[in-house]
Amino acid sequence: LALAEGVAAAGRIAIVDGTFLRRRQRDLFRARASELAIPFAIVEFQAGETALRARIAERAARATDASEADLAVLDQQLRAQEALGADERAHAIRFDAEAPLDRARDPASWRTVFSWLGIADSLPP
Repeated sequence: LALAEGVAAAGRIAIVDGTFLRRRQRDLFRARASELAIPFAIVEFQAGETALRARIAERAARATDASEADLAVLDQQLRAQEALGADERAHAIRFDAEAPLDRARDPASWRTVFSWLGIADSLPP
C-alpha cells in the first residue's frame, strides 16, 4: 500500500499485482484510493479450476518458472478466497484468463482497463 501511494503521489499509475483473496485486503486499497481521490479498479482475472490446475502442472513440468505456487497453494487459495461483493463489482473489470496468451498481450484487450483509468488515449490504435 505504501509503495502504491508513493507511485500515485509521483503522478503515476500504480498497478498492484496480488491475489487479494480477502475482502479486507481489497478494502484497504479501495479506501486509500478514495481518500486520495484517484481512480481505482479491480482487474478480475477469471479462470476455472481445471485451467488453473493444468497451468500449474505445465509450469511444474517445464521447471523454468520462478513461481513456487503448486497445487497445494492453489487448494489453499481456493478455500480462502472471498468473492467480490456487489459494491466491489462496481469497480471490477473481468478479464478472461483462459483466453489465449497472445490475446492477453494485445494492448487492445486492455482498452477497458485503460478507459476505466482515464488513459485509453495512451493505447496504440
